[in-house]
Amino acid sequence: MIASVTEKPGELKPALPEPAHPATVALVTLGSRAMGRLAHVPLIGGAFQGDREKTLRRLIKFGLVGGSGVVVNMAALFLLHGVLAMPLLVASALAVELAIINNFVWNNAWTFRAGTASWSRFVRFNGVSLVGLVLSTAATVALVNGLGLYYLMANLVAIGCATTWNFVANSLWTWS
Repeated sequence: MIASVTEKPGELKPALPEPAHPATVALVTLGSRAMGRLAHVPLIGGAFQGDREKTLRRLIKFGLVGGSGVVVNMAALFLLHGVLAMPLLVASALAVELAIINNFVWNNAWTFRAGTASWSRFVRFNGVSLVGLVLSTAATVALVNGLGLYYLMANLVAIGCATTWNFVANSLWTWS
């Protein structure tokens, strides 16, 4: 909370926090409702036959790896756009690609325990992630330009939009 100056010199009083942007409130509400509903769907409508416990463990690992990718993505976006003033579209695309490389290395070694990384698997992963890149970049730019969201908040929402696609496609194709 930021303090504001009162009428009396040298005296500070706590400032009221600014209300959240209506679009942010709507997105958080929508996301919370969707996550609540998705919790009751049996692992993507039965797309994963077999060991549900193994799939759930992979989903958790995939999420943790994705979390590390979010850190890489956000740091790169802040550096490229916020510090170096690179155009948002280019900065967002580069930040996503750096996160993709990070995620491939960790998912290959830990989530799917595939051993040695192969170029063909990396190409498949990048292909799946390219769709995620398009979704994420388009959503970031649309949320910033269309709804006026702060670019880092818009980026977090966009990352969330691409996560489900990435897990399903990579589980069923890249590491099948």
